[in-house]
Amino acid sequence: MRNLTRARAGVVALTLTAVSICDIQPAHAEDVPSNDVRIGMYAVFFHVTSGNIQGPFIPPGVNLNLDLKNTQTLYLAYIRRLNSFLDLEFTFGIPPKTKTIGKGSATVGSVPFNGQEIATAKWLSPSVLLEYKFLSESSAFRPYVGVGVNYTTFYDRQVTAAGQQAIGGPTRLSLSSSVGPVATAGIKYRPSTHFHVALSYSIAQVDSNLKADTAGEIHTKLVEQVTSSVRWEESMRYLLAQGFTRFIELGPGAALTGFMKRIDKNAVSCNINNVATLQSTVIGLAAAA
Repeated sequence: MRNLTRARAGVVALTLTAVSICDIQPAHAEDVPSNDVRIGMYAVFFHVTSGNIQGPFIPPGVNLNLDLKNTQTLYLAYIRRLNSFLDLEFTFGIPPKTKTIGKGSATVGSVPFNGQEIATAKWLSPSVLLEYKFLSESSAFRPYVGVGVNYTTFYDRQVTAAGQQAIGGPTRLSLSSSVGPVATAGIKYRPSTHFHVALSYSIAQVDSNLKADTAGEIHTKLVEQVTSSVRWEESMRYLLAQGFTRFIELGPGAALTGFMKRIDKNAVSCNINNVATLQSTVIGLAAAA
């Protein structure tokens, strides 16, 4: 089951700059440091376009789509001053946990879908930007713009219980990594040589192929069911330890009833394989009650 998702994330970053880590090349008389570290917060807003989810477990005519819930995370950046007007910014954040929300049909059969949390994932998204600063080094306020490249990779991908019910069972999720453009615009206020505050708005384009493998998971479980050892005796001994003393086998033959007598001769076991044995079992249980 495949779904192509293109997520375009507008990122608003309120940033607080720490003391510069070094001062290799002073900027003339203003003595502006050549290196800065920024610490702040990202408020992340997603705009998502994607195709409908398709697969063998999705009923025909059902419109299933996805959206992402906005989030926040810590913003970290290293700024290298190239000259009076150009900076090189290396930016990243603490990987946030993003929630995927179902969008489209209200239900899949009787299972709620629209507005439900379908999946979660964490993502690491570093960027490199070349920024141009307006005005002079002596200005307290300096607007700036920048362009660059963003790389996004996803990990810790999980499908929720609601997502598994809607999609058709236990599901493994994969998301391809993305390389795309990023742009930013902001304004920086420097009240002192080694301290500044910045407010910026950034937008990055993230393209990712989403693959939800439900059939593969079910196939794996079926193989394990056929090839793995049967823990029937262990299950019966557990029931005996919990105080159960009466066991009923349904279907032709009485193999399990015989096995049960070998496990515990004191356990009451009977087999039901026709109407007559059903009636006799009911009478026996009623008499023992």
